[in-house]
Amino acid sequence: MPIDRGPDSVRDERLNLPYWFDGSQYESLHAGLGPFALTRLVNETGGAYFIMDHAADRSPFAIDVMHRYVPEYDPPAAYVREALASPVRRAVLAAVDITKQRKLKGTPRLTFAPTGKTFFNELREAQETVAYNAPTIQQALAAFDARKLEEAYAKEPSPRWRAWYDLTYGRLLAMYVRCNEYNWACAVMKGKGADFVDQKSNRWQFRPDPATHFGSQSEKMSKEATRLLSRCVNENPGTPWALLAQRELAQPLGFKVVEAYVAPPPPPPKPKPGAAKPVKPPPPPPPSNARRREEVRKLPRPVEVPLPKL
Repeated sequence: MPIDRGPDSVRDERLNLPYWFDGSQYESLHAGLGPFALTRLVNETGGAYFIMDHAADRSPFAIDVMHRYVPEYDPPAAYVREALASPVRRAVLAAVDITKQRKLKGTPRLTFAPTGKTFFNELREAQETVAYNAPTIQQALAAFDARKLEEAYAKEPSPRWRAWYDLTYGRLLAMYVRCNEYNWACAVMKGKGADFVDQKSNRWQFRPDPATHFGSQSEKMSKEATRLLSRCVNENPGTPWALLAQRELAQPLGFKVVEAYVAPPPPPPKPKPGAAKPVKPPPPPPPSNARRREEVRKLPRPVEVPLPKL
């Protein structure tokens, strides 16, 4: 059975934000540290916490690397107090709480085989995925003031919280850009027109692309997202934060649509004038278990033989 250890800190510190495209969602990621309550218990009582893992549950991260990223094993009240006093920690936790208020949707539709009658509604339905996610991402981004937080980032003593900042803010920016770019690509395809779709373009593949088209703001946010996630990878090698940042960086943030045309099958040939009409085959016999029709039947009477008189 899979093991649920719980967070290694007082509370969850990771965004509830799905990844797009093929690949693991990393819904459960063992950092190699013990669950917070038990680890704090042994720290306070002078004991030791041993982690016994099966091969399938073993952490991929070296414990000597993770020593730099252990949380503060303080009382929960002290954790909250220190988080409120730090702009970096406060912004990260506020964004995490916002993304946990509703379950966000994953990868939107990427392949289409439209017709002139269906293409507009198909694209409208596809846009509903990003329309559902975008308000939550916008609200989470409002917790970050980039100018002030970069100054606070430089003063933040904890490498764990610096890694959380880069990963959290970088992922939110990246997903916001993706939502806008996907929406833009759908809007462009909506303008194709029914005749064009039926005659020249009826196979569409939405693919990640480095170029952004939604505007200068989208391009600026794309560069900042890439900078933050790359910094997370470079400054925290061999850690869960670097792994999660690499997963986001695996695909560029823009979209392009690869179009193709597949001719529909030809209609069946019309019968020639004067040609004999095809004879319909006889109906198949009823199945053996069909209900039989009952008919009135008369039983034969025995023939009377005259008997001699005695």
